[in-house]
Amino acid sequence: MTRTVIAMRGAEVALAAAAVVATVPAYRDFFGSGGYLVPLTAAACAGALGALRAATLRWGTSATIVTGIAGFLTVTGAVILRGRELTSIGTGIANGWMRMLTTGLPADPTAELLILPALLVYAAGFGAVTVALRTRAVLAPVPFPLLSLLAALLLTAGHTEGAFPVAVAVLAPLAVLVLIRAVRRGGVTGRAYLADRARFGLPMVALVAVAGIAAAHAVPIGEKGRFDPRALIRAELTIEDTVTPLASVRSQLEETPPRELFTVRVTGAVLDRVRTAALDDYDGTLWTSADRFLTAGRTLPADSGPAPSTEVRLAVGITGLAGPHLPAAGWPRQVTAGRVGFCARSGVLAAEKADRPGLSYDLVAGVRPRDDAMRSAGPDLAAGARYRALPAALPDALITAADQLTEDAPTSFAKLEALERGLRAMPYTATARPGHTLERLGSLFADGPDRTTGYAEQYAATFAVLARSLDFPARVVTGYRLRPESLTAGVHTVRTRDAWAWAEVKIAGYGWVAFDPADPHNRRQPPPVDHTSSPAGSGTAPSAPEDPGVQARPRQPLADELAAVERLPLVLVILAILTAGLQAVVLAEKWRRRRDRRRGTPAQRIAGAWMQSTGRLRAAGLPIHRSWTAYETAEAARARFGEAASPVATLARLFAEACYGTRPPGPEPADEAWRADRALRAALRRERGLARTAGAWLSPASLWHRSG
Repeated sequence: MTRTVIAMRGAEVALAAAAVVATVPAYRDFFGSGGYLVPLTAAACAGALGALRAATLRWGTSATIVTGIAGFLTVTGAVILRGRELTSIGTGIANGWMRMLTTGLPADPTAELLILPALLVYAAGFGAVTVALRTRAVLAPVPFPLLSLLAALLLTAGHTEGAFPVAVAVLAPLAVLVLIRAVRRGGVTGRAYLADRARFGLPMVALVAVAGIAAAHAVPIGEKGRFDPRALIRAELTIEDTVTPLASVRSQLEETPPRELFTVRVTGAVLDRVRTAALDDYDGTLWTSADRFLTAGRTLPADSGPAPSTEVRLAVGITGLAGPHLPAAGWPRQVTAGRVGFCARSGVLAAEKADRPGLSYDLVAGVRPRDDAMRSAGPDLAAGARYRALPAALPDALITAADQLTEDAPTSFAKLEALERGLRAMPYTATARPGHTLERLGSLFADGPDRTTGYAEQYAATFAVLARSLDFPARVVTGYRLRPESLTAGVHTVRTRDAWAWAEVKIAGYGWVAFDPADPHNRRQPPPVDHTSSPAGSGTAPSAPEDPGVQARPRQPLADELAAVERLPLVLVILAILTAGLQAVVLAEKWRRRRDRRRGTPAQRIAGAWMQSTGRLRAAGLPIHRSWTAYETAEAARARFGEAASPVATLARLFAEACYGTRPPGPEPADEAWRADRALRAALRRERGLARTAGAWLSPASLWHRSG
């Protein structure tokens, strides 16, 4: 073996290994830190080196497989497990994919999450180098790095930003590898030959790479909406179903004596409350939530709000908290406890029942106090329609209240503060009737003896409903107040009497901002309410009037109307694609039928021509009954289309002779039958015109008939 060949083979090994190593950064946004880089890179290189050794020593298949298994166990034990039992490898391989699909991101680079990616890149490196050295097929090593990349993208679907540069880094060495293997397979005749091939091949590789990059930027396929298998996998954490936490506020406030729930030490900022649950679905009866919790790593997904926030640290110790939701503040960024669930949509923490007794954790979160910059911001209409959805019809009392309380507010944020002030000015009664149905909320603004008072449950729910009626994305939040009298030696002891509810609105650039519409110190009697602009002033939802023009509204949010208009081009494109796909299927099926009918014996070809022609007649509007003979069909066609249908008579004769003749027909009658079919097609085209002929050809109607 010449030095040139040895150098080319060495380059193939290096390029195959480099392509596999380039797939490792695809896990960048899956893990919360760079701790995955060294273990996965080491696994890829170990696989390549093991394959190189086995191929150099010319070991057989069995020895090569044993070498691969031993190499993986060695590198996993040394780099990932670091002295722990090797039995963890089997568990990691068997359950690793499920753990990766049910873990909140970004995840910690723990051993149980690294074993499966390590196996994938190790196997890819081992396989790519093995086939590169033991086969002559030019493309043989290519599938291994590509499969490693596809597996990484699948496991991190929806959570890998900038996957395109990773793909380029994988494809570039593969293109050069294919070039070298093509040259080596063609035979090596010296340095001049190699230089000549390189002068042609390398620019072509560069040209293809540049063209691919340009095309990907021009047509950004796969940047959004990539299939995510996480959507098909049930969350690993099982959070027990509970009645809406909003309904438990009253019972906790009335508990005597108050029961201790948890302790919390706050550093870095001043907090007057901690959140437990966020409720974003309202059906007119209950505020509920459908949060999906995934096991959280130390680092939690970032909030969508780009504005800077103040960092606050909480040290929480659970003592008697019964519900699944855990105390948090602002938007959580880091949490130290294991087996804690996190919902990246709402920012809520939760834990399974078995994990809550004695649970303690440290939490780092970002909070944003109100300031002048926030007061100039508007609602975050990109938050989603679910945060602005309301029942079909609101009581007139609520609609009127929203208008009256905000009529003098000059800005969006001022409207929210006006709602907050107006509700806090209403009397607070701890013993008020519970519930937060539309009827109950409307009774807060009723006139006369029907008017009621409320406490935190009603006012938080009312604020969210009124804010949504004004097209603000709002939700109801439950949690606990951190009162000064509960502070001892820097630690708040939170009890059931501290249970509370408030509302949050998502502000563009700032995330969820708290609004507290209940004032427990306001015990005065309710002032009279002007309901001159509303009928009767009752708090119940009015029945549908006879005139639909004055039906109790829900307000149609402007953002939803704009979103519907923006979706129209997408709908049209989808309809065009479906139509084109249907026509492609019709044309392909008709082409297949025509091809199949030209095959076989002469009798079968004649039958095929007859079926093709009767299909044309049906598409042209001639109803053909199954009981008709071939001659009856010809007569009906002649009566309908005149001389244009004369070829049908010829076809009828040939078809009858083929079916009932004493001798099988030869090739000439079969050719004559298909000439008659062509003549019929031309005659019908002249008779109907080009447009109707094209419509008949694209129509799927003839496919529904067995003879069509």
